[in-house]
Amino acid sequence: MTSVETKVKNVETEVQQFNHKIDTLGMKFEASLKQVTHDLQTSQKELAHSLQVSLEKLAHSQTEKLAGYVHDQQKQFSTFYARAFFGVSLILHIVHQFLTRSRSWGSQR
Repeated sequence: MTSVETKVKNVETEVQQFNHKIDTLGMKFEASLKQVTHDLQTSQKELAHSLQVSLEKLAHSQTEKLAGYVHDQQKQFSTFYARAFFGVSLILHIVHQFLTRSRSWGSQR
């Protein structure tokens, strides 16, 4: 073998080693890419779950607040209605008593 042939063989060997290193790096990159993708998907699922739980808690809290508000409004309306009814009926009773007594006073004269 001549020195040129030896150099060519050495270059071919180096190219093969280089190609092997590139293949190895490619496989490592692909594996790490799969791992990162898997981690991101897992994180996304966890975030979606925690967001859903938070939204459900918030909705429940708002529902309770709204129910309390509605109950308070019902109590206020009932109180208002009772006072208004009592007030009107009291006024009617007083007017009725006044008119009844006025007639009886008129008839007594």
